[in-house]
Amino acid sequence: MASNSEEMQFLFCPQLLKDLDFSKSVASPSKLSNNLVLRPLRSDDFSKGYLQLLAQLTQVGEVDEHTFKERFNQMKANGCYYITVVEDLNTGRVICAATLFTEFKFIHSAAIRGRIEDVVVDSEYRGQHLGVLIIETLKLLSKTLNCYKLTLDCRDEMMKWYTRLGFNAEKGRSNTLCIRFVE
Repeated sequence: MASNSEEMQFLFCPQLLKDLDFSKSVASPSKLSNNLVLRPLRSDDFSKGYLQLLAQLTQVGEVDEHTFKERFNQMKANGCYYITVVEDLNTGRVICAATLFTEFKFIHSAAIRGRIEDVVVDSEYRGQHLGVLIIETLKLLSKTLNCYKLTLDCRDEMMKWYTRLGFNAEKGRSNTLCIRFVE
């Protein structure tokens, strides 16, 4: 059992992940090799290469450790962020990550919407079904959090992969429009 000071370093309570029922899922943390662990993002993951992992997905920019911890604390205080990672305990590196963000709505009887963002697997670990595991984890977590729907945006070449995991382009809603204020 983690002490309060240890638990405070997690973005969200690790018990949420431990309580997920993977029995009907195509992936499970129990199938991970002993050196890999699925867990919430921690405040010390700056030193475990979390930002370098994100850089394999998109531009991260200049983020020092102080800024990382400041943003981590803001996300933790907000309570709507569920960044989940896989760490390789042999190397001490974060090698897979994805974000579940929950949004409170007035529609659907004041329901919660889930949104998946920033899904990435380290290039050295691809092909081990870690992406499937992280998506299955966030799907189960969104159900546990009582989300009425779960959405994500992806590149065209990833559509088939996400479709195999149960996501569908909704007729008449398959376009994502965006205004970028920073490239």
